[in-house]
Amino acid sequence: MKRYCLALAPAVFALLAATSISAHHSPSAIFDMKKPVAVKGTLTKVDWVNPHIVILLDAKGANGATESWKFESNPPSWFKKVGVRGRS
Repeated sequence: MKRYCLALAPAVFALLAATSISAHHSPSAIFDMKKPVAVKGTLTKVDWVNPHIVILLDAKGANGATESWKFESNPPSWFKKVGVRGRS
């Protein structure tokens, strides 16, 4: 029985780790997906880096002041798969 438990332990650990990783990439765990937000502004920077491409945008807030927005997108490898490349 002890050998069986020792052999099963790595599989259980891998399963738990996979569940944790999956939850990390769930936008519905962080955002209310039923309340979309539209932001119109000036693109100030795109960082084509791992683990996620970062997009920075300046937009006018409700009070007229400029607000800086930061968006994280898919990783560069995903964009390469769909034919989008960063500037070299």
